[in-house]
Amino acid sequence: MKVFAVLSVFLMPLVVPSSPIDGYKELKFGMTIEQARETKLCETDWRLPEADDWRRVVRGYWICDKFRFDDSYALARLRFIGGQLKVIELRMPEYPKYPAELLLHVLQEKYGKPTHVEQRDLIEEDLLQGKIKRRKKNETAFLDTHQFAKGTVALTMLTYNDIPQPAEIIYSAPELLLLEKKLEERPQRRTLLRDL
Repeated sequence: MKVFAVLSVFLMPLVVPSSPIDGYKELKFGMTIEQARETKLCETDWRLPEADDWRRVVRGYWICDKFRFDDSYALARLRFIGGQLKVIELRMPEYPKYPAELLLHVLQEKYGKPTHVEQRDLIEEDLLQGKIKRRKKNETAFLDTHQFAKGTVALTMLTYNDIPQPAEIIYSAPELLLLEKKLEERPQRRTLLRDL
Protein backbone atom coordinates (compact mmCIF):
# COMPACT_ATOMS: atom_id res chain seq x y z
CA MET A 1 0.00 0.00 0.00
CA LYS A 2 2.86 2.38 0.83
CA VAL A 3 4.47 1.62 -2.54
CA PHE A 4 1.23 2.56 -4.32
CA ALA A 5 1.00 5.83 -2.41
CA VAL A 6 4.61 6.74 -3.20
CA LEU A 7 4.22 5.82 -6.90
CA SER A 8 0.99 7.79 -7.21
CA VAL A 9 2.70 10.92 -5.88
CA PHE A 10 5.41 10.64 -8.55
CA LEU A 11 3.12 9.59 -11.39
CA MET A 12 0.31 12.10 -10.81
CA PRO A 13 2.09 14.91 -12.68
CA LEU A 14 2.40 12.55 -15.67
CA VAL A 15 -1.33 11.95 -15.91
CA VAL A 16 -2.67 13.77 -18.95
CA PRO A 17 -6.20 15.16 -18.81
CA SER A 18 -8.34 13.76 -21.60
CA SER A 19 -11.58 15.22 -20.32
CA PRO A 20 -13.11 18.40 -21.73
CA ILE A 21 -11.74 21.70 -20.50
CA ASP A 22 -13.64 24.49 -18.73
CA GLY A 23 -11.97 27.49 -20.39
CA TYR A 24 -8.55 29.09 -20.79
CA LYS A 25 -6.64 30.52 -17.83
CA GLU A 26 -9.09 32.76 -15.93
CA LEU A 27 -11.61 32.77 -18.80
CA LYS A 28 -14.23 30.17 -17.94
CA PHE A 29 -17.09 29.02 -20.13
CA GLY A 30 -20.37 30.52 -18.98
CA MET A 31 -18.84 33.92 -18.09
CA THR A 32 -20.40 37.15 -19.30
CA ILE A 33 -18.41 39.75 -21.25
CA GLU A 34 -18.24 41.87 -18.09
CA GLN A 35 -16.66 38.99 -16.17
CA ALA A 36 -14.22 38.35 -19.04
CA ARG A 37 -13.16 42.01 -18.96
CA GLU A 38 -12.43 41.71 -15.23
CA THR A 39 -9.81 39.00 -15.86
CA LYS A 40 -7.36 41.63 -17.16
CA LEU A 41 -5.97 39.18 -19.74
CA CYS A 42 -6.64 41.80 -22.42
CA GLU A 43 -4.23 44.74 -22.28
CA THR A 44 -6.34 46.75 -24.74
CA ASP A 45 -10.08 47.28 -24.76
CA TRP A 46 -12.39 44.50 -25.90
CA ARG A 47 -13.95 45.59 -29.18
CA LEU A 48 -16.50 44.43 -31.72
CA PRO A 49 -15.22 43.02 -35.03
CA GLU A 50 -14.39 45.45 -37.86
CA ALA A 51 -17.17 46.34 -40.30
CA ASP A 52 -15.69 44.14 -43.06
CA ASP A 53 -15.17 41.12 -40.78
CA TRP A 54 -17.78 38.35 -41.26
CA ARG A 55 -17.93 37.98 -37.48
CA ARG A 56 -19.58 41.43 -37.35
CA VAL A 57 -22.90 39.95 -38.48
CA VAL A 58 -22.74 37.18 -35.87
CA ARG A 59 -23.87 38.47 -32.51
CA GLY A 60 -21.67 37.90 -29.51
CA TYR A 61 -18.12 38.21 -30.89
CA TRP A 62 -15.62 40.32 -28.95
CA ILE A 63 -11.98 40.84 -29.93
CA CYS A 64 -8.83 41.72 -28.00
CA ASP A 65 -5.78 42.83 -30.00
CA LYS A 66 -3.29 42.45 -27.09
CA PHE A 67 -4.28 39.30 -25.22
CA ARG A 68 -1.54 38.02 -22.89
CA PHE A 69 -0.07 34.78 -24.24
CA ASP A 70 3.23 33.29 -23.05
CA ASP A 71 5.81 36.13 -23.19
CA SER A 72 3.96 37.89 -25.99
CA TYR A 73 0.46 38.73 -27.15
CA ALA A 74 -2.09 36.93 -29.27
CA LEU A 75 -5.25 38.14 -30.97
CA ALA A 76 -8.18 36.78 -28.96
CA ARG A 77 -11.73 36.36 -30.19
CA LEU A 78 -14.41 35.43 -27.68
CA ARG A 79 -17.81 34.12 -28.78
CA PHE A 80 -20.73 34.59 -26.43
CA ILE A 81 -23.96 32.70 -27.03
CA GLY A 82 -26.95 33.64 -24.91
CA GLY A 83 -24.68 36.08 -23.07
CA GLN A 84 -22.32 33.28 -21.98
CA LEU A 85 -18.76 32.57 -23.12
CA LYS A 86 -18.70 29.47 -25.35
CA VAL A 87 -15.61 29.81 -27.60
CA ILE A 88 -12.12 31.26 -27.09
CA GLU A 89 -10.01 31.66 -30.23
CA LEU A 90 -6.34 32.62 -29.94
CA ARG A 91 -4.55 33.62 -33.14
CA MET A 92 -0.80 33.36 -32.67
CA PRO A 93 1.26 36.49 -33.35
CA GLU A 94 3.47 36.92 -36.41
CA TYR A 95 6.42 37.75 -34.12
CA PRO A 96 7.63 36.08 -32.06
CA LYS A 97 6.81 33.07 -34.18
CA TYR A 98 5.06 30.15 -32.57
CA PRO A 99 5.74 27.33 -35.04
CA ALA A 100 2.83 24.96 -35.46
CA GLU A 101 5.11 22.03 -34.61
CA LEU A 102 6.00 23.59 -31.25
CA LEU A 103 2.36 24.35 -30.44
CA LEU A 104 1.37 20.81 -31.43
CA HIS A 105 4.08 19.35 -29.19
CA VAL A 106 3.08 21.52 -26.21
CA LEU A 107 -0.62 20.70 -26.64
CA GLN A 108 0.21 16.98 -26.82
CA GLU A 109 2.21 17.28 -23.59
CA LYS A 110 -0.73 18.96 -21.88
CA TYR A 111 -3.70 17.04 -23.34
CA GLY A 112 -2.25 13.82 -24.76
CA LYS A 113 -2.46 12.62 -28.35
CA PRO A 114 -5.02 14.31 -30.61
CA THR A 115 -8.45 12.70 -30.55
CA HIS A 116 -9.06 13.76 -34.17
CA VAL A 117 -6.75 14.93 -36.99
CA GLU A 118 -8.05 16.29 -40.28
CA GLN A 119 -6.66 18.04 -43.36
CA ARG A 120 -9.04 19.95 -45.62
CA ASP A 121 -8.36 21.33 -49.08
CA LEU A 122 -10.27 24.61 -48.85
CA ILE A 123 -9.94 25.40 -52.56
CA GLU A 124 -11.39 22.00 -53.47
CA GLU A 125 -14.28 22.56 -51.04
CA ASP A 126 -15.00 25.96 -52.62
CA LEU A 127 -14.99 24.36 -56.08
CA LEU A 128 -17.43 21.66 -54.98
CA GLN A 129 -19.74 24.20 -53.33
CA GLY A 130 -19.67 26.46 -56.39
CA LYS A 131 -18.07 29.38 -54.55
CA ILE A 132 -15.34 29.54 -57.20
CA LYS A 133 -15.31 28.28 -60.79
CA ARG A 134 -11.71 27.11 -61.03
CA ARG A 135 -8.50 26.92 -59.09
CA LYS A 136 -5.94 29.61 -59.86
CA LYS A 137 -2.60 28.36 -61.14
CA ASN A 138 -0.59 26.80 -58.28
CA GLU A 139 -3.14 28.00 -55.70
CA THR A 140 -3.38 25.88 -52.56
CA ALA A 141 -5.12 26.33 -49.22
CA PHE A 142 -4.88 23.50 -46.71
CA LEU A 143 -6.34 23.62 -43.22
CA ASP A 144 -4.91 21.11 -40.74
CA THR A 145 -6.85 20.61 -37.52
CA HIS A 146 -5.71 18.65 -34.46
CA GLN A 147 -8.33 18.22 -31.72
CA PHE A 148 -7.56 17.42 -28.09
CA ALA A 149 -9.49 16.91 -24.83
CA LYS A 150 -12.56 15.36 -26.46
CA GLY A 151 -12.66 18.09 -29.10
CA THR A 152 -12.74 21.04 -26.69
CA VAL A 153 -9.23 22.17 -27.74
CA ALA A 154 -8.25 22.49 -31.40
CA LEU A 155 -5.06 23.63 -33.11
CA THR A 156 -5.71 24.89 -36.63
CA MET A 157 -2.95 25.57 -39.13
CA LEU A 158 -3.64 27.18 -42.50
CA THR A 159 -1.09 26.92 -45.30
CA TYR A 160 -1.88 29.20 -48.24
CA ASN A 161 0.23 28.73 -51.38
CA ASP A 162 2.80 26.81 -49.31
CA ILE A 163 3.16 29.70 -46.84
CA PRO A 164 2.16 28.81 -43.27
CA GLN A 165 -0.19 31.35 -41.69
CA PRO A 166 -0.21 32.02 -37.93
CA ALA A 167 -1.77 29.07 -36.12
CA GLU A 168 -4.90 29.33 -34.00
CA ILE A 169 -5.84 27.53 -30.81
CA ILE A 170 -9.58 27.24 -30.26
CA TYR A 171 -11.15 26.34 -26.90
CA SER A 172 -14.82 25.33 -27.10
CA ALA A 173 -17.38 24.67 -24.38
CA PRO A 174 -18.36 20.97 -24.24
CA GLU A 175 -22.07 21.77 -24.61
CA LEU A 176 -21.33 23.65 -27.83
CA LEU A 177 -19.70 20.52 -29.27
CA LEU A 178 -22.84 18.53 -28.44
CA LEU A 179 -24.95 21.11 -30.27
CA GLU A 180 -22.63 20.97 -33.30
CA LYS A 181 -22.93 17.19 -33.38
CA LYS A 182 -26.73 17.39 -33.36
CA LEU A 183 -26.69 19.99 -36.13
CA GLU A 184 -24.31 17.90 -38.24
CA GLU A 185 -26.89 15.13 -38.21
CA ARG A 186 -29.13 17.50 -40.18
CA PRO A 187 -27.46 17.81 -43.63
CA GLN A 188 -28.99 21.18 -44.52
CA ARG A 189 -27.30 22.73 -41.47
CA ARG A 190 -23.72 21.61 -42.21
CA THR A 191 -22.80 24.63 -44.32
CA LEU A 192 -24.41 27.05 -41.88
CA LEU A 193 -22.65 25.38 -38.96
CA ARG A 194 -19.24 25.74 -40.60
CA ASP A 195 -19.91 29.42 -41.26
CA LEU A 196 -20.63 30.07 -37.59
